[in-house]
Amino acid sequence: MRATERYERAWNAFQIHLNHNPKASLIPFLKERHVNHRSMHRWMSEKGYSVRLAKQQIRLLQAEARKECSEATA
Repeated sequence: MRATERYERAWNAFQIHLNHNPKASLIPFLKERHVNHRSMHRWMSEKGYSVRLAKQQIRLLQAEARKECSEATA
């Protein structure tokens, strides 16, 4: 597996992980998967990916889902 494929898979897995734990940190997540953080950070910069933006998007989506759920039950 090439490094770019590993980074892409790690990023996608991290986004899924954020759905369950929006306060998760990227570095421990990458260590569990044996992915070098510095190289991954460079790759993320090239792609325009940001942990901060990913967390904001997850929080917005979760807030919208909660709002829709509360409106459906009311």
